[in-house]
Amino acid sequence: MWQTEKFFDAIGSLTYISVTVSTLVASKLTGEGPSPRQMALSGCVLIWAVRLGSFLIVRIHHAGKDGRFDEIKPNIPRWFVVWNIQGIWTFLTAMPVFVLNAVHDENPFNVGDYIGFAIWLMGFLFEVVADRQKTTFNADPQNKGKWIDVGLWRYSRHPNYFGEVVLWVGATVVACSAFTRPGQWVCIISPFFVAFLLTKVSGLPLIEPRADEKWGMLVEYQIYKAKTSVIIPMSHRKVDVEVAKRVADAAESTKALLASEA
Repeated sequence: MWQTEKFFDAIGSLTYISVTVSTLVASKLTGEGPSPRQMALSGCVLIWAVRLGSFLIVRIHHAGKDGRFDEIKPNIPRWFVVWNIQGIWTFLTAMPVFVLNAVHDENPFNVGDYIGFAIWLMGFLFEVVADRQKTTFNADPQNKGKWIDVGLWRYSRHPNYFGEVVLWVGATVVACSAFTRPGQWVCIISPFFVAFLLTKVSGLPLIEPRADEKWGMLVEYQIYKAKTSVIIPMSHRKVDVEVAKRVADAAESTKALLASEA
């Protein structure tokens, strides 16, 4: 039981929900809140946590496992660290709403709030649509063993990550509308931390090598990878097909060499 990842995302989502609700209730107990801004931003975080948590739980239920953790689970110390780092992950990611709920917020909604909520909504919808497109793609038997390169995934190899970063940028913009002290601005670390986490820790470093192992020897995949932005959606880059062929051949040779040594 202790080496299963099936409860990882559920516990992560529950942590976001419980801490957000707790900070909101705490503002109420002071007799001053919660303010409309605090309630609105907390609501956004709760909607995001419930949606993403339920999506990941359903996904792992159907898949039976989360491939991101295949190499980590056998190493008990690393697995222990991954589980316990959730507290830091939650705190740094949702810091804007936690800090906002801790201040005495009397400022009415302003232009910054509307811009922030618009950015949050754009990021949220981007993430939802990307997840939905990939789920639909993978559910089609004709796509078994293929990588997704349609919809938002045509312009970004990880559009769901883009949406994740953008929605926390929006949450940070909203929270900053109520800040009156320099120390409160520390919460702008949130979107940078999320971007760092997804690109350097738990996202790309785990997913990209698995994709390369699966399709790296295919020229078509190397072309898709070379022409498509990693995270930020944008138009395709020009691709040198000969270079893509050489990369695919090198991947094929590496795979054959590893197989012979196994």
